Amino acid sequence: MLAAFPTDVPPSGGIDAERYTTIDLVVTLIVFLLIVAILIRIARGIAADREDRLLIGAFGASVAFALLWIDALPIHSAAWNYAWWVLLGAAHARACGNMRRP
Repeated sequence: MLAAFPTDVPPSGGIDAERYTTIDLVVTLIVFLLIVAILIRIARGIAADREDRLLIGAFGASVAFALLWIDALPIHSAAWNYAWWVLLGAAHARACGNMRRP
């Protein structure tokens, strides 16, 4: 379906589509799998310490942002993504700390 639009149409021609190469799709798949792996580790951290409300909130915010990222946010928007990656990294570090038994 992406190959159906012509390449010689000027930008004001009314076609609004974006082309993705194979490398773009592979990178997107790798990032998606890494995010799923981190969210699974955060869920394991929540299971280890169910009283950790901060981790539960960070998990909920990460899932909500991921859903927004899939649906509404631009893919290459650094202003949106920096804060989310920091939140995801901090939640992952806290989850790893929760899973360690003294």
